[in-house]
Amino acid sequence: MKNEPKRTCAAIMFSDIVGYTALMGENEDLAYQLVKKNVRLHQDIIKKYHGKLVKEMGDGVLSSYPSGKEALGAALELQQYYQKTKKFSLRIGIHFGEILEDRHDVFGDAVNIASRLQTLGSPGSVLFSQKIREDIDENSSLKSVSLGKFKLKNVKEPLEVFALANEGLVIPKRGEMLKLLESRLKKFMVGGLVLLTLALIGFGVYHQTSINKLMAEPEKSIAVLPFFDEESSLVNDSLNLNLTDNLITDLSKISSFIVIDSVSSRQFDVKKLSIKTISNKLRAKYLVVGNTIGKGDTRKVNLKMFDGEKEEMLWTEDFEIGYDMFSVLELNRQIILQISDLLGVKLSVSELENLNSNPTENTDAYRAYLTGRNKFQKYEASANQEAINQFRKALKLSPKFKEAYQGLADAYVQNHYYSQGDFFWLDSSIFYSNLALQLDNTYSDAHLSLGSASYYKVEYSKAIDYFKKAISFNGNNYRALANMGSTLMVLGKVDSSLFYLDQSAKLNPQSFISFQAVGWNYRLLKDYQNAVCWLEESIKLKPSIGAYEQLAYSYIGLNDIQTAKEIAGKILNLKEEEKSKREIAGMIYFFCRDFESAYYNFDLAYLSDQALINCGTNRMVIYLGYLESIVKENKFKSEILVDGCRVYLESKIKQGSQDVDNFFDEAVYYAIKGDIKNCLKSLESAKQHYWVDVIFVSQNPVFDVFKDHPEFVKFIYNQNQTIDSKQRNAKKINRQNLESGVSSLSICYK
Repeated sequence: MKNEPKRTCAAIMFSDIVGYTALMGENEDLAYQLVKKNVRLHQDIIKKYHGKLVKEMGDGVLSSYPSGKEALGAALELQQYYQKTKKFSLRIGIHFGEILEDRHDVFGDAVNIASRLQTLGSPGSVLFSQKIREDIDENSSLKSVSLGKFKLKNVKEPLEVFALANEGLVIPKRGEMLKLLESRLKKFMVGGLVLLTLALIGFGVYHQTSINKLMAEPEKSIAVLPFFDEESSLVNDSLNLNLTDNLITDLSKISSFIVIDSVSSRQFDVKKLSIKTISNKLRAKYLVVGNTIGKGDTRKVNLKMFDGEKEEMLWTEDFEIGYDMFSVLELNRQIILQISDLLGVKLSVSELENLNSNPTENTDAYRAYLTGRNKFQKYEASANQEAINQFRKALKLSPKFKEAYQGLADAYVQNHYYSQGDFFWLDSSIFYSNLALQLDNTYSDAHLSLGSASYYKVEYSKAIDYFKKAISFNGNNYRALANMGSTLMVLGKVDSSLFYLDQSAKLNPQSFISFQAVGWNYRLLKDYQNAVCWLEESIKLKPSIGAYEQLAYSYIGLNDIQTAKEIAGKILNLKEEEKSKREIAGMIYFFCRDFESAYYNFDLAYLSDQALINCGTNRMVIYLGYLESIVKENKFKSEILVDGCRVYLESKIKQGSQDVDNFFDEAVYYAIKGDIKNCLKSLESAKQHYWVDVIFVSQNPVFDVFKDHPEFVKFIYNQNQTIDSKQRNAKKINRQNLESGVSSLSICYK
């Protein structure tokens, strides 16, 4: 019982080293030594203030204290030490509340809020909540100032935030904190395209005369449809879910098979659609269908395998199935061996070893793991916490259970998503992925998770290395393929990204975001016909604001302005947040040169929340400023908005920002001011930060002032040449893969 989780109340403190990633890049050994010294300093100060060091998280430390006063005392002493030594800066966040202590970790709202306060701060600051403020005596030497209320992710009510105001400590500006919150949301939404849906997918080469023609799929593409039970008993429903997922997971480890991911295959019911229809929609030659029969000791599982195109049953067999874990795993092995034999696939030695090994020998641990996995796949914050609890339970029962370690790693990445980018969750994810790799360094999902964490930390080269390893160990890992492709897109390598996106799309062909991402990629390559094709298919699967936005810009690239404006109208009719719809529709109208409609939508978005809409969080503001002069002839308001953006952009660039939008928006500013020299300089800087979206210059009304300027014309010409070269290279890569036997997904299909 001594290891049972315990509920208590405590002051939770997060401290984080500012600029640690950059320091690691410059001198890894020095960074490591500084982190160790930082931990030792924390240990001494935490002990002095009766606290407890909960855990180290790379460049951060999580600690707990009996009271808010003691936590603030420790925070002040830490900041004063680094203020004097100037070795580096800390950000600190503190909150008091109920926590759940479980071995060497803590959970609860107090932990999450303290983390968010830390990330909201500035270097050298200490931020804390009202509950901590209440613990400061009137005569205390601890000074504080209120920064007002802030709406934090997953916190029901706005939270009043205080800053420690003792001499030498930094007090963040409220305006900068608001910008940080909004920009983090914006950046994370872009990142969301990359990871927590976890699919950026698809490939194809457009031919007008054969748009519906399928390219040849490899012979051994398999889709496992959800196992079902005619009587729909709860016991059998659970068994069917686990049988389906286990079979897909283990089949995907066989290199000779292309296995459709469960995200797509679970959408189809063989009782409602024909085998041929499902086969066509999933682009799978073979379908595996299973159902449980009977109950108790007489329970069996019936398996059928079909040639989808011919609607011909190739094999059927009944298997007896018990209730214990080993019976289920043995059934899984028998099915895979039967399928391999039927399709003439000889398993390698390593594939046979993997197939014959059990993930754990503890039945209760395996049951907890399966429960955690099912909770995790709900993709909900509350269910994710339940998943974490189940994975931890599995590890307590079976300490060498690599899948449970990786389950924790994946769940912590989800927490990163739900918290709008709190980096300490990534450190926890990295920790548990590395534990999984210590047990099996060929574990594809662990390399994938490390790559995803590196991506979110803007360590793109490291992310690519991890994704490559994940793919090398499991070519059916669609998330690794998708994330590899999306990372290359971020780096402007929109030609080489398509191979990975294509292979991922083949494994998850019913994901609307798959088509959206491919369409976006094609638009960047100026292959507007193909972009339209893929984006329209995405909208058929699920109408989304992102697909409509990219579709509109594709039609602008085709000079079909009327259709682009019609799409802007469709965006306004979507059931999405009003502010976002107005911003996106306004930008489309702007590029269509319908300035009245653009101004109307921009202005409505701006008036909805002026406190949170500024140049630091929304590029719409600089365009609104431009239109204030063009449409309303209000030069005074125009200058306030436009020059306000200039101040923000200059500040961010001087601080070393690597955000390509800052450099491009600076070019927009100089275009509005008619400064060709600085405009071109900023555009070149944007190119160096992987900007490739040429339509945002060639079709952007802001740059019309330079349309006849020789240097600007030369810039547009050179950029078009670069993109045309990338488009040719993308087609070359596709041809090479076809010649080597690696087929692509069909071009566009219905």
